[in-house]
Amino acid sequence: MRKIQFLFIFALCALCMQGADVQTTAGNLSSQVTNLNITSLKVKGSLDARDFMFISRNLEKLTSIDLSEVTIEAYDGVRDPLVNGQILFPADEIPQLSFFGKKLTSVVLPSTLKSIGMAAFSGCKSLKSITLPSKLTNIGSYAFNGAGLETLTIPSSVAIVGKGAFSRCEQLTTVTCRAAVIDSYAFLGCTKLTSVLIEGAFRELGISAFNGCKLLTTVSFKNASKIQAIGAEAFVLSGLKSFEMKGMSSLTEIGDYAFINLTDIQKLTIPANVSFIGTRAMMGMTGLKSIYAKPETPPALGDAVWQGVRQQDVELLVNTDEYRKALQWKDFLIYDAILLGDVNGDGRVNVSDVTALINHILGIPDSFVEAAADVLTDGRINVSDVSALINIILSGDEVVIHGAAAVNTDDFVSIDNFSIAPDETKTIDVKLSNQEEYAAMQFDVILPAGLTVVDKSLSATSRSTEHALISMDKGNACRIIAYSMENVVFNGNEGPVLRIKVKATDELAPDAQITIDNVIFATNKSETLYAAPTTARVSNATTAVDDILAGSDRVYTRGGMLVIEASEAGVAQLVQMNGMVQDLQVAEGHNEFEVSSGFIIVRLNDKSYKLAVK
Repeated sequence: MRKIQFLFIFALCALCMQGADVQTTAGNLSSQVTNLNITSLKVKGSLDARDFMFISRNLEKLTSIDLSEVTIEAYDGVRDPLVNGQILFPADEIPQLSFFGKKLTSVVLPSTLKSIGMAAFSGCKSLKSITLPSKLTNIGSYAFNGAGLETLTIPSSVAIVGKGAFSRCEQLTTVTCRAAVIDSYAFLGCTKLTSVLIEGAFRELGISAFNGCKLLTTVSFKNASKIQAIGAEAFVLSGLKSFEMKGMSSLTEIGDYAFINLTDIQKLTIPANVSFIGTRAMMGMTGLKSIYAKPETPPALGDAVWQGVRQQDVELLVNTDEYRKALQWKDFLIYDAILLGDVNGDGRVNVSDVTALINHILGIPDSFVEAAADVLTDGRINVSDVSALINIILSGDEVVIHGAAAVNTDDFVSIDNFSIAPDETKTIDVKLSNQEEYAAMQFDVILPAGLTVVDKSLSATSRSTEHALISMDKGNACRIIAYSMENVVFNGNEGPVLRIKVKATDELAPDAQITIDNVIFATNKSETLYAAPTTARVSNATTAVDDILAGSDRVYTRGGMLVIEASEAGVAQLVQMNGMVQDLQVAEGHNEFEVSSGFIIVRLNDKSYKLAVK
């Protein structure tokens, strides 16, 4: 009898632990899953919000779900709101609360997934890892709040990491984030978080984003140039020992209490565009030893910004005397800052300083700031300082490179449209079109996902045989400098000036874009000219590349004229900065139009081009 009972109990346990592999259509999962005690579920076909609510309310023992072969369809629940009064459920979204509190240990998401709804995986404490698909664009509020995640990678497709999305993930130790925005409370209370790497075109850090991350000693930014705001209380009760802001060329505001009581931080750089620092933002930073304030006008301050800081013992390096009179600033130990490498004294460090330094070494009269030219600070000015200066430019932030300088030349650097297949390596020409004569130049080649510059692949053309070519990888960009130790000018005025090799992966979009930006030219007299960015279309050769490139247009300015190279006849729309709109009749091929100086926008074949006319 006992043997029969044991077998019955064993069979019952086995039944409870079994999984289900079902094929279904949207709204019919409940009819396909009859055993509500299953622990694993693999679904093929289509689902909608009704199916997720069935899982949420009925599959209490579920620990594993595989949705890799699922398409999520939209659902209109006007007659029957399913959860929290929500009526419309979009396609390609896991609805809110779908797996709230589930004992999930394994989740495979659909590759087509675009959004994860509010609190969809909140409280899933046994979920240690998850792979977020490359098409995901939105992570909703509190989506993984309190989950058991240990490591996390957020893809660049994500626009916003929602409010509290990963808050109180108390097992989370490392985060790589490529999203554009980290919203308020996103990682609040992640008490084991030690490492954060933020990549891509990151723009904003929300209120209390890393509040309470007590083991977080540093946050690394691979490209900080687009960050506009650091939210209030962003790092309250964190363990930050350093925070590098010098690359944050777009930063305008530091919120209230942002760095309060972070006693281990010794140095701060306040970027040039910061205009406001909030109440008590730096209160209690007793470890501060030096601050470099780049803004020409002292940023406005909230109340008691430096409370608890012995300002009389902290060096404040400034570029203007206004800090010596400004409230809350004047109490520091203030020194005039020398921008190391600003050889020509224009307030920026770029390739023109290289030509000025070379001219000094060659004994040719030129603008020259001796203290800034001794880049190695060894008391001597020689070719070693040239190398050190180039390293500053290659690794520098966008403010140092481009500053607030306006475009002042029609000359440009460009790349022609091209196609490339996954795993293919291709050599592309970088062209210089110039009316002036230049001895040096620098620019950034900004790459789309799925395209990289092959290391050490720069090569000269007949126009640059006497120039040194140097590059540095900067995340999604490659910074390039071309210069001559004798300040020889580039040969000619048109055509390729150098070549680079690029390699593609299968991540390359069918019709992606490559941009050349931060373009600076230097004459052999160290005159500096700033050029407008240019773009080229780079297409995955496994797609209909011929069709894509055949319809490409080119719009630019030259010699005060608007130039349109059109793939077909049509009408372009010209928009002046004063709001005036004009239709331009465009013939197939080369077209030129006389336009007023200033900035204009040209619309052609559903694309817009912002241009500067000199």
